Amino acid sequence: SPLKGFHPVYMNQWNLSVQRQIGQDWLLSANYVGNSTIHMVSGENVNLATYIPGNCVTGQYGLRAPGPCSTTANTNFRRALYLQNPTLGQAYSGIGQIDDGGTQSYNGLNLSARERLSRGFTVAANYTWAHCIGDPYNQNPPAGAGVAPAGNRRQWRSNCNGPDVRQLFTLSLVTTTPKFSNRALRLIASDWQFAPLLSIRSAQEFTVYSGLDIALNGQGLQTPNLVNTNPYAANHDCPSAPCIGWLNKAAFAQATPGNYGNLGYYNLKGPGIFQLNLALSRNFPVWERRTIQLRAEAFNLPNHLNPTTPNAPTANLTASNFGQITNDISGNNGIGAGDYRVVQLAMKFIF
Repeated sequence: SPLKGFHPVYMNQWNLSVQRQIGQDWLLSANYVGNSTIHMVSGENVNLATYIPGNCVTGQYGLRAPGPCSTTANTNFRRALYLQNPTLGQAYSGIGQIDDGGTQSYNGLNLSARERLSRGFTVAANYTWAHCIGDPYNQNPPAGAGVAPAGNRRQWRSNCNGPDVRQLFTLSLVTTTPKFSNRALRLIASDWQFAPLLSIRSAQEFTVYSGLDIALNGQGLQTPNLVNTNPYAANHDCPSAPCIGWLNKAAFAQATPGNYGNLGYYNLKGPGIFQLNLALSRNFPVWERRTIQLRAEAFNLPNHLNPTTPNAPTANLTASNFGQITNDISGNNGIGAGDYRVVQLAMKFIF
């Protein structure tokens, strides 16, 4: 049955398009798309531990020896329900609760130019600028690990995870070589179809985590403080290749105990992505209604490395290899081991 008082998610969308034809062949267009998501589901931990400063004696808050009142070992003794009623509260650890108050907005502008097929040539170019910003999304918060401080969802409002591809450029071209008058040249070079596809994508965004429960409240996914406006490494060398050193560890620092760091989610930039694919084909008539087709395809033709972002655990400030990139966009371990150049050759007999 529906949760009492829970509001379903809904989205408002709007768009505007402008097109202009130039001559007989070219079409230029500009398209704006926007949307706003209301009642987006996020989550929080409603049974966080209270940070208690100072030192306590044996027996206080579950301590077995005198020392700091707040440690990761006595988290459950400092939770809200335990402090209210130790007898009943001891049965509860973290409690994940959904929150239907989240919002998210997206705005995108797409510019395109297309030249229809004429004189054996057609081209299409697209450029997209877009930005997505919103509250953290979590439709099923686990017990004890929300994605934002309880009661302070807006503090973690930032770039969206995944949809926020800021800039994207694609260029596709299909052209056919002309029929040459020279017989030998016509047999060798005429009627080849050449089709490159170029894609360039701007930086991938990611989050740096503290790797610790520095707030000492049982909350997961905490972030550190950013103490330098330039967090990126000047030298991308790594001590244990294959990897890429992407972040400067000195630009980050753990928050003071009992506090969250000032760094938000998905606001650090990783490498961009460059991809060039190519297809080359030609049909050779053999006799009436029978043709042999030769085709060659190359993916990532220049064998360009497309590294991903520093991922867990290298995105945790406590990691010995913090800030290092050890994967490419295909997800394979080891830089250069995944998104490599692939060439395919094929011959087809059509009858």
